Amino acid sequence: MEITPVFLWYDKYGAEVQKLFFSSITLKILLALIDTSLSKAELCTQTGNTHSALQAKIRHLEEAGLVRRSKGAYALTAAGSLLAPKIASLVARFAEKPVGAGETPCGGAISDTMSPVLMVYQEHMKEIHMVLRSSALTRILLLLGEKPMTRHRLREIIGSSSPNFRANIKKLIDIGLVREEGYRFSLTPPGNGIARGLEDFLLTYAVVTEHRAFWEEHSLGGLPAFALDTIGDLIDSELIHNTPVDYFYTYSSYLDIIARANHVHGVTNQGSPGVADAIGKRVAEGNPVELVVSPDLALHLYEEPYTDRVRALAVYPHMQFYVTNVPISLGLTVTDNDLSIKLYLADGITYDIQNGLVSTAPEALAWGERIFQYYKRHAVTIEEFMGSIPAERS
Repeated sequence: MEITPVFLWYDKYGAEVQKLFFSSITLKILLALIDTSLSKAELCTQTGNTHSALQAKIRHLEEAGLVRRSKGAYALTAAGSLLAPKIASLVARFAEKPVGAGETPCGGAISDTMSPVLMVYQEHMKEIHMVLRSSALTRILLLLGEKPMTRHRLREIIGSSSPNFRANIKKLIDIGLVREEGYRFSLTPPGNGIARGLEDFLLTYAVVTEHRAFWEEHSLGGLPAFALDTIGDLIDSELIHNTPVDYFYTYSSYLDIIARANHVHGVTNQGSPGVADAIGKRVAEGNPVELVVSPDLALHLYEEPYTDRVRALAVYPHMQFYVTNVPISLGLTVTDNDLSIKLYLADGITYDIQNGLVSTAPEALAWGERIFQYYKRHAVTIEEFMGSIPAERS
């Protein structure tokens, strides 16, 4: 019996997700704090709730690591900033659904002080709660998001009794998310959109939860917006770190990645003679390498201990350096086999050489390649860059 990966992640985190969606106040707080910080009074105005009603929910979100308080205002943590936009996107997909027979278009009172996303949530609260608070309805949408299924097949996977299954599938049909054709059930276009939104949220939730400490301890400012938006592609990544018995574990792991690569794409503002030698060896063996570096590192490459190394690599046309003025606040390497990424610590100053994420999953490699291409598009060749430097500096 084939079960989709997203369905398995829901099996693992479904109870936590349901708990998150169970409180409308909790959701309103998360939605209100997207891209901003608010005082408690401002949160009361945005969510339409009293101080006392908010207090317990704020405390819960703080304990969950999704909200923090700083200088008298509340803001999303790194984990919260990854999850809240996914909730907003999922909520917006309900707004694309036409009102079904017997439905009321408004789930509650709407205030002019609410942000647009809160207005959408308030308007579609009834069906949002019905679907996202129900494990059975969510599972049906996730399964049908993969392919149409028969009644027997759906019941077999979900493990639902016949009366319960009929009641649940009828709810989804009545609100226009599922249709029955012959002996098979499939998603309507709005249902498919909501299923895609659910998948996106679940993968992001799993990535955030699996590596929560990593995201909280590091700055996400080095990742382009599109990379943050697709962070769920790192679902099959692994956290590696140095240990007291193997202090150079991340470094040796990185050298192994380079050693088995048939091509290397990288983005960095950090230099390492050992890494330079490893890359030089792959280049000499005929493997193409493209690196995007910061202006400071580009200048440093023409100084010791790199001068001779760069000069030796210059004879190989498949070794290319590019220089970008886009701030580089990460270390990224993506090859045909591996992804490796390191970030700055939360202070935004200290580059963390001791911890990183690695993956061999195709989705993660594609994610890393998109980041590399983004920096490459905003770069010039190192020859062009050096030619633009005044003689006294170069």
